[in-house]
Amino acid sequence: MAYFLPALNLDTDVPGEIEFFLRLKNDPTTKNWWVLHSYFLSNHINQSQGEIDFVVFIPNRGIVVVEVKSHKKIQVKNGDFYYGFNNKLGKNPFKQSYDNMWSLIEIIRENKDKPRNFSKMIWTHAVVTPTARFSYESPEYQGWKLCDSNELNKKSLSTFLLNAIEEQLKKDLPNRNYIDNNACNPTNIVKCLEILKPEGESILETPEERESRILKEINEFTPEQNLVLQASQFNNQLHITGPAGTGKTTLAIQIASEKSAENERTLYMCYNENLKSYINYNYGENGFDIKTFHGLLNEIAEIEVPTNADEYFFNETLLNKAYDNLSQKDIYYDHLIVDEFQDLANEGNLIFLDRLLSGGLKGGKWKFFADYKNQNLYRESIKPENVVDDYLGLPSFKLELGVNCRNTPSIVDFIQDHIEIDPYRDVRRFNGDLPPTRKLYKDNKEQAVNLKNTLENLQKVYDKNEILVLSPITNGVVEIYNQEYASSKINKLNFKSEVSKQEGPFFSTIKSFKGLEFNTIVIVDIDIDNFLDIKDMNRQLYTAISRGLETVSLHITKDALKLLQESNVN
Repeated sequence: MAYFLPALNLDTDVPGEIEFFLRLKNDPTTKNWWVLHSYFLSNHINQSQGEIDFVVFIPNRGIVVVEVKSHKKIQVKNGDFYYGFNNKLGKNPFKQSYDNMWSLIEIIRENKDKPRNFSKMIWTHAVVTPTARFSYESPEYQGWKLCDSNELNKKSLSTFLLNAIEEQLKKDLPNRNYIDNNACNPTNIVKCLEILKPEGESILETPEERESRILKEINEFTPEQNLVLQASQFNNQLHITGPAGTGKTTLAIQIASEKSAENERTLYMCYNENLKSYINYNYGENGFDIKTFHGLLNEIAEIEVPTNADEYFFNETLLNKAYDNLSQKDIYYDHLIVDEFQDLANEGNLIFLDRLLSGGLKGGKWKFFADYKNQNLYRESIKPENVVDDYLGLPSFKLELGVNCRNTPSIVDFIQDHIEIDPYRDVRRFNGDLPPTRKLYKDNKEQAVNLKNTLENLQKVYDKNEILVLSPITNGVVEIYNQEYASSKINKLNFKSEVSKQEGPFFSTIKSFKGLEFNTIVIVDIDIDNFLDIKDMNRQLYTAISRGLETVSLHITKDALKLLQESNVN
């Protein structure tokens, strides 16, 4: 819902303004909109003073100055406006809103603390008559600037306001090609409101409010997720696929919790140690076991892992020893839930899982969650999606997720701008407070300065504990940053304890953070030298960008960006 400064008094304010207020307040699409109400103008462009009914700030869109007329009857005679049933002569509302808009623009423009790209912000004005049918045609105004009671019965007030901005953009672009929707980002909105309301109340969400909003947005199951949950009740074996952000881990935890509550010995298994720690910390009391695949192998094998252990040790020595020990140990599970299964999809691992599960893979109960299409985009020679079917000798029951529940639309667009994939049927969430950004750097010295500026800008909107820096390497720009700016140090994220008890901003490698998510993601050290090849860079970038809940900032070299763009064209 929208934030109003100040809030309206439903007992004393005029009916039309109350109607305007309630329509925006109760509209879910107005989340994070800010609205000034009854703003007094001591400096007006053509009169000693004035008053604006509403100023609507819409993040990443624009600003609409609105004149509201509460009369139930409005008519125009010989160019004059008459209000009410007593036909009282009054002012032209279109001129009122126009003059008020320019008065407001001048107040902000003359202030030294105005946003640096203030000139790129889109401004328009409009007239709303919530309680009167008002049809008026004149060359003095564009039709899209008027919304009467009849129009409000056909569409929402928010739709009208958004359309007004889009129409203004179309009108201005030929003459003002520097206009940018993103110039009206929350940071710039805050600066404008601080100029207009210097002693006013805070307009930003608290971290607690933001956490509550995000959880509400992403934790309510979509219809396709409910289908998976229903299918899990009636099917012992399910193969659930879908790209990052479609809720696979959430579903895996929910199903594991349900099966454990039914007194089935249930194992939730993943590949990533940090994902395991996160699940254990938050859901460790739900009754199911939580293991990584290699952690379980080591637990059963009871052999020491050498410090220089290679892939052969994990894929052959450790796996074979664990399998041999299973026949001597009474270890089995009634239900097996495997998250990020694409990382484990090979015949040798399936043989072990077959022995671990009561009834085996053919007769037992299992749910495999995987992202084959996108996590395996550039590994043409490997088809892990076929491994289970080949092992069983028959097709498994597959359900595909396609609705992104994690990322905002702007983050999804940002993914597609850098990696040529279109994995989602729909995006569930609204845009966050700030749009994703990309910064180029020549060397680590410049990157450290860019990182400092990015963190400072983000902390104007987000708490430092809401910011995570991701890198493909452990000894990159963060080390340089911490030496140069020790007072604002970036700390390694500890996955085994509650984030709120740690001091941010935080750091993690991209691979270590796979399967997890964070409010604000800053991706650094994106240079081709820090990856095995361009395919590896594509895979890791997809993983990193898709971790962001609210916004993402990408720091990349010019050469890496060029290679990335070329690889996704070919």
